[in-house]
Amino acid sequence: MKQPAMTQPELKHGISHAAACADRAPALAWRAARAMRTTTWLEAMTLLMFGPLAFGAVQSWSMFVLQMGAAALLITWGAAQQLEPQMTLRFTGAMVPLCGFVLLVAAQACGLSSDVYQTRIELLNLIPGLIIFLVFSQCLPNDKECKRISYAFAAYGFLVSLFAMVQQLAGNGKLYWIVPLHQGGTPFGSYVNRSHYAGLMEMLFPLAFTVVLNRNVSDVGRGLCAMSSVAMAASVLLSQSRGGVASLCIEGLVLLVFVYGREKSWGSSLPIALLLLLLAAALFVWLGPLPTLRRFETPSDPIRLQVLRDSVRMFLVHPFLGWGLGTFPDMYPQFQTFFTSKQVNHAHNDYLETLLDTGILGAGLAWAFLAQVLRRGWRHLDAWERKSTHSLRLGAAIGCIGLLVHSAFDFNLHIPSNAMMFFFLCALMATPPRERDGMVDGQEELALAHTHQRTANDFGS
Repeated sequence: MKQPAMTQPELKHGISHAAACADRAPALAWRAARAMRTTTWLEAMTLLMFGPLAFGAVQSWSMFVLQMGAAALLITWGAAQQLEPQMTLRFTGAMVPLCGFVLLVAAQACGLSSDVYQTRIELLNLIPGLIIFLVFSQCLPNDKECKRISYAFAAYGFLVSLFAMVQQLAGNGKLYWIVPLHQGGTPFGSYVNRSHYAGLMEMLFPLAFTVVLNRNVSDVGRGLCAMSSVAMAASVLLSQSRGGVASLCIEGLVLLVFVYGREKSWGSSLPIALLLLLLAAALFVWLGPLPTLRRFETPSDPIRLQVLRDSVRMFLVHPFLGWGLGTFPDMYPQFQTFFTSKQVNHAHNDYLETLLDTGILGAGLAWAFLAQVLRRGWRHLDAWERKSTHSLRLGAAIGCIGLLVHSAFDFNLHIPSNAMMFFFLCALMATPPRERDGMVDGQEELALAHTHQRTANDFGS
């Protein structure tokens, strides 16, 4: 049956409707891309906050959850990239040595390692941190998002530190009051080792503290972050971690030197910093300082110096490519020259263990990665006291420095949750901040309003 021809008003209406849909498509695409990017951020933040609560993700089940969560995060980020009008990959100089290090570990996992199975496990544990670094270096946060990230980690750090102090003062020797320690340890918070808890706080503390010094933040926001900073600093003191306390002091010193070097005067930063330190010290004294003071009076463990001497002979056997990532607990007993009833599972020095596991080549790539990250991290900080993007980068830089100092006395980077948090800070430092995001910061609403107005005019005519 022959269809009747369209009248001129119907034809005009159809053309106007098609034009309105065509104008509306870019705005809808931007809105969908923003929603996917928000989902990506939420997934990444959930992973970062889950790890420390799961005992540092050192058990098999928590490692599996992190790995599967990282895989889901990668898929979500890929879907978000597909919705972007122009799919782009941002490349930073830090990616070159990082990719080289991953390729070296992959070669070890394929047969160059002294224990291929253990190296493969370590490579799997490394993947979540690598995905976090990739995603955060591509999904750059703007100023509003950086402020939300700072608030989120300040609240998270406050709750974690509050729980840790309550459990320390009213605990029964079990994690969460229900999980026993079958293999011993020095628990604090949700960690089996107090030094690893201190390592987490060293990374979270500067993220909250730099918000306190930001002049473009509301008084309520600054007050909440100040309360979080005090709680985190006091919890590190209460944890009795000597490396954690030393690293926290170095972080404060570096921050004050940075502020004075940029401003050429202390302004209001020094009084605020001193006030927060006094509040943290007062809280620590009120909770009970005697165990921590006794901890500092005891000499350092002499086993660590003996491990250092034995490691020299261990290094000379495989100096260039190392023994294989994660093989230190299995290979070190061949070179051990002292007796102890405890298993030496780590060198208690991340730099030394990296050198032994991956050789000169791997250690050089790791140092090149850190150099690139730190070099780029101190850029774009001119407006740190006004812009949240810059203050968050400053907090990330201070947090990285603190953990790197602590890594000379412990193995925080071998704890999956702490390593993932460290890669997150590195991503913030290695990637320049994004001040604008095209239509994402409200322009899509303007485009939709314009489209609706045009459609109404067409219908009216």
